[in-house]
Amino acid sequence: MSNATASNRTIVQRIERWLEFIFYSGVELSVLGSPALLILLYFPFYDIDANAIAGLSTIMFGTLWLAMFRGGYLPARDYPRLGNFSSVPLRTVYYSATVLGATWLGAFGWQVFGTLAVGFLLPIGVTWLAFAAFPFVWRGERVR
Repeated sequence: MSNATASNRTIVQRIERWLEFIFYSGVELSVLGSPALLILLYFPFYDIDANAIAGLSTIMFGTLWLAMFRGGYLPARDYPRLGNFSSVPLRTVYYSATVLGATWLGAFGWQVFGTLAVGFLLPIGVTWLAFAAFPFVWRGERVR
């Protein structure tokens, strides 16, 4: 049974549990994605405003998607548990690549289409796809 469907918890306990997933996912993404954040700081490639909006969207929604998948609120394969140290090197590389790719793609979309909405919305989809695919990468399975 996933954490989202545990029926013996009150609504307050469920909200508290969801907020715990949000907090720990935000910490995990920020810490393990910090190599990408350093690269974005020194090599923005696009307009700094485009990178800022796309990066904000990436971190904000990446945290949300990670919490939703890890908590079982969205269907996904098994995620590594919090505190699983054997997957830290893979998660560092994967999260950094996701943050870097989604931010640069969002900034590129802003430059091409000239609208803030594309720069904000594009990283939302990219992070969703990346975090939905992570259990397959972690397990070494093919996506069907």
